[in-house]
Amino acid sequence: MSPASRQLLVDAVYKVRTDTDEAMKKVRGLGRQLKPGPNQPLNVTELATALGVHRSTIYEWKKLGLPLGLRTTVEQCRKWLEEIRPTAAQEAEVEERRRQLKARERNKRGNVRNVR
Repeated sequence: MSPASRQLLVDAVYKVRTDTDEAMKKVRGLGRQLKPGPNQPLNVTELATALGVHRSTIYEWKKLGLPLGLRTTVEQCRKWLEEIRPTAAQEAEVEERRRQLKARERNKRGNVRNVR
């Protein structure tokens, strides 16, 4: 093999290897960029990340009845959260009860102070 042919072969092998390395870097990075789909089973860490909460929150929700298992999806968790989260009307009712209780506490304190 002549030196010129040898150099062409070396250059071709180097280019293929470099292109392959670049392609692998892109593939490795792609795995980090992909977000799990709504129906893809996830582990606890991935589920917490997808829902924007800490892992410990997922475990607390599990104690409250979150269907957590090998095939738990983000969509299942969101559906469960919608079922247990109070509606705006329920939240307003709870807030009104809190205001009433605070008002009663203030009235009781005021009455006690007036008696003394």
